[in-house]
Amino acid sequence: MSLYQDEGKVISLNLKLNLSIVNALWVLLTGEKLPLEDPKLKMVVSKLDKLLRLETRDSPLQQIIRFISPTLSKYVDKGFMKFNDIFQDIFALVRIHLNDHKEVLDQDNPKDFMDVYLTEMGRTTDPTSSFYGQRGEESLMATMADLFLAGKLSYLLLLAFYTLCMHVQLSFCAY
Repeated sequence: MSLYQDEGKVISLNLKLNLSIVNALWVLLTGEKLPLEDPKLKMVVSKLDKLLRLETRDSPLQQIIRFISPTLSKYVDKGFMKFNDIFQDIFALVRIHLNDHKEVLDQDNPKDFMDVYLTEMGRTTDPTSSFYGQRGEESLMATMADLFLAGKLSYLLLLAFYTLCMHVQLSFCAY
């Protein structure tokens, strides 16, 4: 994917920058570098973007239900359901890589974050540990989703700050 193909056009850099950011995180976490045109990568970026832009406003009925029964409120909260759907899609993608990593894991030579995590899971014998068994896999998927969100936000904030610093006159106006 090249910016040259969009030369002279008004474009949103959101998707283009986020593809590179998420791809860099993907390499660190799974050891796999994806082409920027990869449908898997585009799906992850799109899901994360939707998750970050998710706006939820509670109706009066939802507020009452949340007050009466917080557990029940998640079943009527559209924001929670969208949030859950997006995370389930991300977890499904991570699960594919998790299964692939399990098959070829060399515990003496971990090559990425997922290998290190799986190695620790293999060493854990305490059933109450978050690294143990099925709970360990669920923790790994949640950790990877958290790292994607945190990493994506950090890079975007860094880019925004850099852009602001490059335009000193603009920063003085903002002050």
